[in-house]
Amino acid sequence: MNRVLMALVVMAGGLLSGCTEETQQRVAAELAGTHDLTLVGDRIFVTSTDRNELRVLRLAEQENDRDFIRAPNPLKALAIPVLPRPQALARDVRYVDDVELTEPYAYGSEVAGPYVYARSNGSTKISVVATGDEYLRELARVDTSALGVSTGPVTAFSARGPDAEGGSSTLYYATQEPDGARLWRLRVPAPEALSGGTPMPTPEALDAPLPEGESVSSLLVLPEAGQIAVSTRGAAGRSGSSFKLDEQTLVTMPLNFGAPVLQLSSHGMVKRVEKDEEGNLVVTAETRRIFAILDPAFCGGQPQCTGVLAVDPSTGAVALDSTGHPMAAIGAGPGLPMGMTLASQSDLLLQRGTALDVVTIPLLGIVPLSSGEILFFDALTLRPFDIRTEVADSSVGLFTAQGVSKDKSADVLAGFITVAVTDGVTRSAQYSLVFQGLLPGLDSVVRQPGTSGRFEVPAAPQGLALQEVVHPEDLIILFPEGGGDTCATELVVSAVEPPATSGQPAVLVTNTQIPEACASFTRFQVRAAGAQPLVLLSTAGSFLRRMGAGDTYEERGAYYFHPDGYDGSLEGVGVGIYVSRSDTELTRGDFYVVTANSRFFPFSITVDNTYEMGFSRYRLPGSVVHADLGGTDLAYISYPSADGILQINLEAIFAEVPNSRAITPFE
Repeated sequence: MNRVLMALVVMAGGLLSGCTEETQQRVAAELAGTHDLTLVGDRIFVTSTDRNELRVLRLAEQENDRDFIRAPNPLKALAIPVLPRPQALARDVRYVDDVELTEPYAYGSEVAGPYVYARSNGSTKISVVATGDEYLRELARVDTSALGVSTGPVTAFSARGPDAEGGSSTLYYATQEPDGARLWRLRVPAPEALSGGTPMPTPEALDAPLPEGESVSSLLVLPEAGQIAVSTRGAAGRSGSSFKLDEQTLVTMPLNFGAPVLQLSSHGMVKRVEKDEEGNLVVTAETRRIFAILDPAFCGGQPQCTGVLAVDPSTGAVALDSTGHPMAAIGAGPGLPMGMTLASQSDLLLQRGTALDVVTIPLLGIVPLSSGEILFFDALTLRPFDIRTEVADSSVGLFTAQGVSKDKSADVLAGFITVAVTDGVTRSAQYSLVFQGLLPGLDSVVRQPGTSGRFEVPAAPQGLALQEVVHPEDLIILFPEGGGDTCATELVVSAVEPPATSGQPAVLVTNTQIPEACASFTRFQVRAAGAQPLVLLSTAGSFLRRMGAGDTYEERGAYYFHPDGYDGSLEGVGVGIYVSRSDTELTRGDFYVVTANSRFFPFSITVDNTYEMGFSRYRLPGSVVHADLGGTDLAYISYPSADGILQINLEAIFAEVPNSRAITPFE
């Protein structure tokens, strides 16, 4: 009996030890569909779309204490059932700007209210989830169609928290009705009242005029009482507008983003503080703006109208950056913004040239991109961090047809080819200028028999105007079917005859008959010669134009960032190529390589998603929030591609290399 008792004691001790060890480990949240997340106090609420639930990550100063809140069964993460397929979240928020003055900046704050709201695309329902410890559950599920005032699905929402004395929250939402978009306001009772049986009141219509044929894509509660921002979007993002709305008077003021908007964001007031002559702290400037993620569908994803833009909420005009001019939209390469957050007084490990320091940024923008990058920008100066600190430049090299460098100094080459670039406009690209290069669409043309001095060619080779492609004095070179040695005699074009009738070929005329030795050759090519013997090709090898002494080629573009000393021009020369004079030492096939370098490198990072690092599924980011825990600034980003959240330490990340050591997953 004693042996049996001892065995039971040992077994029980082992079980208790195992349970203790288990509770020290993070609980597996089993997320399925992390499409959105939001921060309320020390908790991150995240969708688990495929399970019709929300999960809650509790934050703590010590990283080992950060974990998903556990269910009554401590081996499981707490699940909050909500409406089917939750895909978007909103929280109550109010702004507090009356703060103690500190140098050099004083910061207003965002105060989260008692609720998180969840909606699903195409649904008329909204879940109302209480976030307090005594609740952590859905207290109400509002069916907007069942309230008798609406029938359409909810397309956007935002919420204002109760004031400091408590009271009700205010939920703003938009629906798409058969006759167009509508805006609504719903007073949500406090959690203790709602859980105690107080009924949800009937929503009030905000009958502001909305553009016909457009739906509301984003709503934003503004810091000013009774003010919200509204963005609408037409089909496929081809139209849309944004405006500020006074919910009492229904007076609107345009917000001039210049493109449809996918997401609106704002932030607490940032106050610039200095000492006056008597040593008193005084506010010298106050900054608050409305930011937007522009809809890339508006212009086919072109960089000049994608990215993040801000407007002045008092005027609706595009906000002025630190150069004193309307800011340029902030983005990074081909990646499109997937989310955005604005963090006050955030520490960031920032690289500037060879310097690497943790810098306190008064207002930091964090934007996950569809390319997998995470972009950081200065949301106070409204400019990207250009971490290379170099200006745009260019170079010219000369090579043989076989790609061997023909050593000539930069000064010598500049005597033949000069290049112009503009910092903030120039994008990195490479061009080739080929001496006596092949003309587009005329590299292998079938020769019609019995036409010794007349060569039929397409009237518009590769869709180009023939007169821009072929000129008198160009060279026709014959060669046999299937390739082989070309004809030793090169024919010179004496005239270019346009087509006699539409749909007919054009004709190149030569004064030289085809030599007998080449009479059987059935194909020919046309090469540039005469006054414009250089064929300019793009980075992709596409024909741009012909050039000769005195000719100019320019590509102009809009400024994609404003460099120091920016003068307010809307556009400039991205690359200009100028042929000063002819180089008599060139042989056929020699080519100049013109390289334009933007030297612009915005501060963005990537996640090391190699299999070895365990982040192979973390490729497509979504929403982002910022938290300051124990003096360490962290970003939390949802990844629908991984059904997880990444925690990123902003004080230990590096540009230009995949990051792993500053990253922690929560799944």
